[in-house]
Amino acid sequence: MKISRRDFLKSSLILGGSLLCHPLSLRANQKKEDPWRPAYEKLENQGKLVERIKQAHAILEACELCPRQCGVNRLKGEKGFCQAPHRVVVFSAQPHF
Repeated sequence: MKISRRDFLKSSLILGGSLLCHPLSLRANQKKEDPWRPAYEKLENQGKLVERIKQAHAILEACELCPRQCGVNRLKGEKGFCQAPHRVVVFSAQPHF
Protein backbone atom coordinates (compact mmCIF):
# COMPACT_ATOMS: atom_id res chain seq x y z
CA MET A 1 0.00 0.00 0.00
CA LYS A 2 1.35 3.34 -1.02
CA ILE A 3 0.97 6.19 1.49
CA SER A 4 0.67 9.79 0.36
CA ARG A 5 3.08 12.43 1.51
CA ARG A 6 0.26 14.27 3.28
CA ASP A 7 -0.76 11.16 5.26
CA PHE A 8 2.88 10.44 6.12
CA LEU A 9 3.46 13.95 7.48
CA LYS A 10 0.16 13.88 9.34
CA SER A 11 0.92 10.58 11.06
CA SER A 12 4.51 11.66 11.80
CA LEU A 13 3.36 14.88 13.44
CA ILE A 14 0.75 13.08 15.50
CA LEU A 15 3.30 10.54 16.69
CA GLY A 16 5.96 13.18 17.40
CA GLY A 17 3.48 15.39 19.22
CA SER A 18 2.32 12.54 21.37
CA LEU A 19 5.92 11.84 22.41
CA LEU A 20 6.48 15.48 23.32
CA CYS A 21 3.32 15.61 25.42
CA HIS A 22 3.90 12.33 27.21
CA PRO A 23 3.25 12.74 30.97
CA LEU A 24 6.76 11.62 31.89
CA SER A 25 8.42 14.11 29.54
CA LEU A 26 6.35 16.94 31.03
CA ARG A 27 7.66 16.11 34.51
CA ALA A 28 11.27 15.51 33.48
CA ASN A 29 12.44 18.97 34.58
CA GLN A 30 10.47 19.04 37.82
CA LYS A 31 12.34 18.84 41.08
CA LYS A 32 11.66 15.62 42.95
CA GLU A 33 10.12 16.27 46.36
CA ASP A 34 11.16 14.54 49.53
CA PRO A 35 8.70 11.92 50.70
CA TRP A 36 6.25 13.04 53.38
CA ARG A 37 7.43 12.57 56.95
CA PRO A 38 5.42 13.20 60.12
CA ALA A 39 6.28 16.29 62.13
CA TYR A 40 7.41 14.29 65.16
CA GLU A 41 10.01 12.51 63.02
CA LYS A 42 11.40 15.84 61.85
CA LEU A 43 11.53 17.07 65.46
CA GLU A 44 13.33 13.89 66.53
CA ASN A 45 15.94 14.34 63.79
CA GLN A 46 16.47 17.94 64.92
CA GLY A 47 16.77 16.86 68.56
CA LYS A 48 13.72 18.89 69.63
CA LEU A 49 11.18 16.14 70.36
CA VAL A 50 12.24 15.57 73.99
CA GLU A 51 11.85 19.30 74.70
CA ARG A 52 8.34 19.30 73.20
CA ILE A 53 7.36 16.35 75.39
CA LYS A 54 8.62 18.22 78.47
CA GLN A 55 6.59 21.28 77.43
CA ALA A 56 3.45 19.14 77.07
CA HIS A 57 3.92 17.64 80.54
CA ALA A 58 4.42 21.13 81.97
CA ILE A 59 1.03 22.12 80.53
CA LEU A 60 -0.58 19.07 82.17
CA GLU A 61 0.85 19.99 85.60
CA ALA A 62 -1.29 23.14 85.55
CA CYS A 63 -3.88 22.09 82.99
CA GLU A 64 -4.69 24.61 80.27
CA LEU A 65 -5.93 22.22 77.59
CA CYS A 66 -9.62 23.15 77.54
CA PRO A 67 -11.01 26.71 77.48
CA ARG A 68 -11.79 26.54 81.25
CA GLN A 69 -8.05 26.46 82.14
CA CYS A 70 -8.81 25.11 85.62
CA GLY A 71 -5.14 24.55 86.47
CA VAL A 72 -5.46 21.08 88.08
CA ASN A 73 -2.49 18.72 88.03
CA ARG A 74 -3.58 16.02 85.60
CA LEU A 75 -0.28 14.17 86.02
CA LYS A 76 -1.30 13.36 89.62
CA GLY A 77 -4.71 12.10 88.49
CA GLU A 78 -6.70 15.19 89.41
CA LYS A 79 -9.70 15.99 87.24
CA GLY A 80 -10.88 19.50 86.59
CA PHE A 81 -14.00 20.90 84.99
CA CYS A 82 -13.72 18.85 81.78
CA GLN A 83 -13.12 15.59 83.69
CA ALA A 84 -10.37 14.60 81.23
CA PRO A 85 -8.08 11.76 82.36
CA HIS A 86 -4.33 12.11 82.84
CA ARG A 87 -3.68 10.51 79.43
CA VAL A 88 -4.62 12.70 76.48
CA VAL A 89 -7.01 11.08 74.00
CA VAL A 90 -7.32 12.36 70.43
CA PHE A 91 -10.80 11.67 69.10
CA SER A 92 -10.35 13.15 65.63
CA ALA A 93 -7.70 14.77 63.50
CA GLN A 94 -7.97 16.65 60.23
CA PRO A 95 -5.55 18.58 58.07
CA HIS A 96 -5.56 22.33 58.73
CA PHE A 97 -5.30 24.40 55.58
